[in-house]
Amino acid sequence: MANLKIADFYYGSVLSMLFNAGLVPTLIEGSEERRIYKLTMNEGDVLLFIKYRTKPNKTKNPDYKSWLFCLTEDDKLKIEELSKENSLKFVLVLGMEKLNDSELAILEPDEIKFIINSGKDSFTITRKKNERAFRIILDGSRKNSLKIPTSRTLFG
Repeated sequence: MANLKIADFYYGSVLSMLFNAGLVPTLIEGSEERRIYKLTMNEGDVLLFIKYRTKPNKTKNPDYKSWLFCLTEDDKLKIEELSKENSLKFVLVLGMEKLNDSELAILEPDEIKFIINSGKDSFTITRKKNERAFRIILDGSRKNSLKIPTSRTLFG
């Protein structure tokens, strides 16, 4: 019997959402660090570039959560390559200790480009309790952060 890996649970949560919506994704590339799926929709193909973190970083404030994501040079090259031909969404699975408290942050192509153009190899995504947007912090400050609506879905 095959042993399950932790990554299977996080990528599987995204797959479950897609299957429940009646979509059948095709795996384009898979590893522990990232998965890329293709969805064929009426409007055309959509690619999902997915990364996950199992739990937030430790913070002093329990109402503030943050996750650190790294982008390798290979990630950046792959994102640039994929964004040329298809509609690309960057999906971040934001894991929590209690799994059903986990969330997805979905970034659009212009937001992905902004992160890559920053020249950084990592970024932090945060959320304060009851805030209606995630914030991607690239310069150490929430003031100038990139806001990602928490209401954004994979299908809209």
